[in-house]
Amino acid sequence: MITSQPNHVPGRAILALLLLLIATGNVFPAETDFRSVYWGMTRAQVIKTEQKEPLTSSDAVLTYRDTLTGIPVEAVYVFHPWQHYLTQGLYIVREDSTHSGDYVPDYRKLQSLLRRKFGDPVYETTPAGKRRKAPGRRKGIPQLTADSLAFVSRWQTGDTIITLELKHAAEAPPLTISYVSTNYLFTKRTP
Repeated sequence: MITSQPNHVPGRAILALLLLLIATGNVFPAETDFRSVYWGMTRAQVIKTEQKEPLTSSDAVLTYRDTLTGIPVEAVYVFHPWQHYLTQGLYIVREDSTHSGDYVPDYRKLQSLLRRKFGDPVYETTPAGKRRKAPGRRKGIPQLTADSLAFVSRWQTGDTIITLELKHAAEAPPLTISYVSTNYLFTKRTP
C-alpha cells in the first residue's frame, strides 16, 4: 500500500526565499540613511516614522526640533521637488546652543559623534585651508582661504555623503550636518 506524504516543499521554498532576502539586505536594511528613515520615503512615511507633528511643513521640507549630544538642532528633511521622495537630511545647530557665538566646541563634539559612527572622514579641512585626507582618496573640496575660519569633515557610506561643516561666522547657518543621497538626489525628471 502506498501512502502519500504531505508536501513540505512550499514551506521550505518560502523559508529559503526569506533567508535569501534577509541575507541580501532587501527585507531588513542594516541601517537607516538619516535619523530613522530611508532615502526614497514619502513625506507621509517620514511623518509616521517621526511620530510627532513637524515644526514646519511644506511639499519640499519637514522640520523637527531635537538635540544631538546635548546640542539643540533642527532636523530638516528635504524631498525631491517634483517626485516628492526623501533625498536629503540636515541637522542645523540652533544659535541658542552656543556661548557668545563660538561654534568650534560644538563642531568638535559633533565630529567626535560622527567619527564614532562612521570612522575617519574621507577628508577634512581645518582653519586656513590645511587639508587632511585619507590615503588613497581623491581630492574633495577646494582649499580654504587663509582669511576664513571654516572646518569641514566628510564621510561616505553606501549611498550617503555626510558633511559636517562649520562656516565663516558671517554665514548662516554656521554649523550643519548634511546627509545627501547619492542615488536619489540626481534623478532626472520624468515626463
